[in-house]
Amino acid sequence: MSLLLKVTKPDTISAESLSLEMGMRLQVAAARDLKNKLETGKAKIVNGRYVFDSSMKVTRPPIFAARDR
Repeated sequence: MSLLLKVTKPDTISAESLSLEMGMRLQVAAARDLKNKLETGKAKIVNGRYVFDSSMKVTRPPIFAARDR
């Protein structure tokens, strides 16, 4: 639990405390999703980095493509 969430009064619901709680929930969900992908083989760790299945690649146009000027 973060220090900011501990300092917030328990009877006061502020936008900041809701934002912190949502952030914590998103982190838990992301960690659970990553754990599931590692277990099923859709993701793996190579040289300390996560590598995902190649079917998840998105084709993007090159940044420095020739443009009409």
